[in-house]
Parts: sequence; C-alpha cells; structure tokens
Amino acid sequence: MSQVKKPSIQPIFIPANEPLPIMSGRGTEIPSLVLLFNDDVHSFEDVIIQLMKAVGCSALIGYLYALEVHTIGRATVFLGPMIRCLTIAEVLREIDLKVEVRPMM
Repeated sequence: MSQVKKPSIQPIFIPANEPLPIMSGRGTEIPSLVLLFNDDVHSFEDVIIQLMKAVGCSALIGYLYALEVHTIGRATVFLGPMIRCLTIAEVLREIDLKVEVRPMM
C-alpha cells in the first residue's frame, strides 16, 4: 500500500508593489493570520496610524502591536478569513510595511 503525501501549506508572499488578487469562493474563508515585521524605517506613529486604518483598532491597541513588533521582531495583528487578511495586508503595505499572510492550518 502506497502512502499518500499531504501537501504542505506555505505562506503567501505578495510583493508590496503588486496588487492583490480580488477573489471569492474556494479558499477565501481559510482561517489565516497577518504578521507584521519590524523594520528600521517606520516610526511608531507611522505603524500605529496604519494599523488603525488597516485593522480598525484603537491607538492604544496599535501602540501595543507596534511595541510587540519593536521588541520581539513581529506580531500577529489580525486573525480571520484569508480574504480579509489579504485586504488588511494590502493596507499595511501601502506604506511599505513588511507583512506576511499565513493560513492557520
């Protein structure tokens, strides 16, 4: 009896200068997360404002995310369906923040 290999799930990397595909249907509801990574370019204020715009969080929550990114190097800033994660990542990338969308499987 032959063994069936399960496909591995890889993170989705979409460069900041490429538009995100608008899609619906199969796969768009996969539970996913948005990771925000630290950089030496953006100020706390830049990151907080963009998080408020992308995620709809308060300035305090945006500050706490920014602090986590600064101290740990990354933070999960959103959990939800893949299609929503891709939209949030696109907004964060408007100011060239480094973001990754990963399925939670």
